[in-house]
Amino acid sequence: DRCYIVQPQNPNPPPKLSVWQERVWLAIMIAPALMIQALWYHMLLLFLL
Repeated sequence: DRCYIVQPQNPNPPPKLSVWQERVWLAIMIAPALMIQALWYHMLLLFLL
C-alpha cells in the first residue's frame, strides 16, 4: 500500500493575487491623475507657445 502524505492546507494563500490587485488598483487610481497632469502640461505649453 502506498502512503499518501496529505499536506495541510495553507491558511495563507500566496500573496501574488493581493499584490496584483494592489498594483491594478494603484494603476486605476494613478492613471487619471497622470492623464490630467499631462493634459494640464499640454495646455500650459499651448498657452506659453
